[in-house]
Amino acid sequence: MTQGSGPDERGTAESLVPEEAWELVGQQIGPGRPVTVHANEVERFCRVVGEDNPVFFDEEAGRRSVYGGRPMPPAFALTRFDSGDERSFTVRLPAARRLRGEDELVILRPIRVGERIRARTRLAGIDEKAGRSGPMVLLRFETEYLLPGDEVAMIVRTTIVRR
Repeated sequence: MTQGSGPDERGTAESLVPEEAWELVGQQIGPGRPVTVHANEVERFCRVVGEDNPVFFDEEAGRRSVYGGRPMPPAFALTRFDSGDERSFTVRLPAARRLRGEDELVILRPIRVGERIRARTRLAGIDEKAGRSGPMVLLRFETEYLLPGDEVAMIVRTTIVRR
C-alpha cells in the first residue's frame, strides 16, 4: 500500500494521517531564532564525530582553504537549532515512534565560524507506506539555513518515519 497526498487517498479507514495533517503540507515555519556558529562548538562537534581536518580547527588553515575561513561542518547545523528546523514542526499523528530516515544536504555557500544563521522549514510532503511490521508515515521536510539578508546557504531535505 503506497499512498500519496492525493485527495482520494486521504481519510481511509487504514490511514494514520488525519485530514488536519494533510492540510499542513506546503506550510512553513520560521525563520527561527538565529544561532551564531562558535569556534569552540565546531571544534567539539568535530572531535565527537572524528573529524580532524585542520580547516575546522585553525583559522589560518581555513583562510587558505576554498572556504575562505573556518567553515562549519554541514551536519553541525542539524544539531544546533531549537526553532525553525524540522523538530519545531508539529504534525499530529497516531504514530508515536519516530525515526530519522534520511537527510540530503545541498550546500550553496559555506557557512563560517562567527556567522549567524537561522532556519526555516516547510513540510514538503506526506507519504504512507506498508512496512513488514505495519503501516508507516513518511514526513518529508525541507529546511533552508539562512544567512543575514535571507541568503540561503544550505538546504536540508529530511525524511522522518513515524509508526
